[in-house]
Amino acid sequence: MYNGLHVHYTSNLKVGLIMNFGENLRLLRKNSKMSQEVLAEKLGVSRQSVSKWEIGSAYPEMTNITALCSIFHCNINDLINENIIDVDSFDEVTKEDIVKFKENQQKNMKLTSKAIYIIAKILRIVVGIPTVCLILACIVFPIIAHTFKIEDDKIKILNVDIPYSIENNILTIDNSSHYINTSTNVKEFIQNHDNMFFIISIEYVLLCITLLSAISVQVLHYLYKLYKNIYEEDTPFTINNERIIKKIAILLLIQLAFTKFTALIYSVIAKVGLEIDFNIRDIIILLVAISVVYMFKYGRMIQADSKAKIYGKIEE
Repeated sequence: MYNGLHVHYTSNLKVGLIMNFGENLRLLRKNSKMSQEVLAEKLGVSRQSVSKWEIGSAYPEMTNITALCSIFHCNINDLINENIIDVDSFDEVTKEDIVKFKENQQKNMKLTSKAIYIIAKILRIVVGIPTVCLILACIVFPIIAHTFKIEDDKIKILNVDIPYSIENNILTIDNSSHYINTSTNVKEFIQNHDNMFFIISIEYVLLCITLLSAISVQVLHYLYKLYKNIYEEDTPFTINNERIIKKIAILLLIQLAFTKFTALIYSVIAKVGLEIDFNIRDIIILLVAISVVYMFKYGRMIQADSKAKIYGKIEE
């Protein structure tokens, strides 16, 4: 263990630190506290040549690669391959510096995870409050439904008159406008249905919105748990986190399907031509969620195979 970072090995497999040749060279040079000018002088080349090697615009000859291995005490295969494979081939100082370099990245991961789970926790509360209000509305509305009535230019409820107007399927209620995505004439639709129909419709819509809001709260709850686990544990690739991501993906799928299904049911029962379209953004979000599930599963399998942990406890 170096500087709080746990790296475990099997007898046949070493943990890889992935960097390309230029990054390898730059890291080794900086760890040795050596400038490009000093390294160039040791190799008998110009400083510009070293700079080109590090940015990847040029590649050194084999004699220079051999000399670099001698200077930095590493194996030739480690330097010329895309991956630094054998960490044990470095001397102790370089080895510790590489681990320290990776630890900085892991600290950033820890801080990012903490920020996300705090944001998810706040959003869960922000979305949860309207959800509670919607639940209360579902309970209260049937009780006060007898006071509800739609007239030509106003809606009455609890002896309060709320003005409304309809023009080109744009419903304006108390100066708030909403476009209704339907092929049916909204004004005629209101005129052709009785008061009881709209009471049942409003309760149905309230229930649907409440369930969708509750699903959003649950997704945020799992998101909070996921990133809290990533922050607190040695690695994000755990069975528990994999299960949490699966639940998030399933809930997102339910949310999308539920939205379309309830709209379809209402359009059939009410005989209204609601235009039910599939938003490409929702489909992309679902595909991303499903992809993350498989990435976590694959990452856990690789980790279990190599018996490696990505990071250890970081002292704050």
